[in-house]
Amino acid sequence: MSSSSSSSPVPMRSACLAAMAAAWAWGVAAGGLGLNALIKSNQDQSRLKKQAPPPTVVNISVHDIFAVGVVATTVSALVAFLLFNYAGLLFLRPALAARTLRLQSFSIFFCSVWLLAAQIPFTIFYATRAARVTAFVGTVQLPDTVIKSVEKTLGTSSVYRQIPYRASSTLLLASSPLNLTYDAVRAPAIIPWITLISFIAAASVLLVASRRVPIDSHTHATQAKKSSTETTSMHEKGTIEGSERA
Repeated sequence: MSSSSSSSPVPMRSACLAAMAAAWAWGVAAGGLGLNALIKSNQDQSRLKKQAPPPTVVNISVHDIFAVGVVATTVSALVAFLLFNYAGLLFLRPALAARTLRLQSFSIFFCSVWLLAAQIPFTIFYATRAARVTAFVGTVQLPDTVIKSVEKTLGTSSVYRQIPYRASSTLLLASSPLNLTYDAVRAPAIIPWITLISFIAAASVLLVASRRVPIDSHTHATQAKKSSTETTSMHEKGTIEGSERA
């Protein structure tokens, strides 16, 4: 048996690393954008409620899109964490990485289905729904026409796809700052779909690699243990027979 086989090398190591690195980057991006959108949503709700003159009380409900947004953000961050650890195994414990490639693949596939289950309703809510805004003066509820008029005056909207959330980030490229401005609500409705594709691609590469792991690399340790046990048993049997003859 060759030494490379007994050391259980990871098949398609470079392809696995490339796929995991790309998926990790998209997972971090989706998780970060989702978290930023959730924070901006809470901040904007607080700002609008404070702008209502007393004794007016404003209630804003975004539970539908917020709940699935939390799930999508959590799953994206979870997969990024898993991929980071899986990549570390390739360098620190290559034998263990080779033995667990199939498990790694299935875990990413499972999370991909989970992300899909959250991203479909998030996209539908973003495209078709609006936040539920109600306002009360004492016990009297203000009509929707008044609320819409106030929204227009404040330059905001309760329709998800029309909410004017803007966010900016600064990247350092060649020691030069690059300012990026993006829609903090639209981005989480689009980027996770690209992230989902990268997750499926990484899981597929890991699955293909798992099928190329040499069988003897998995069974070598078991065969060696079995041979050692048989040798010990034969030795003990010979000792007993020798004692009986004496």
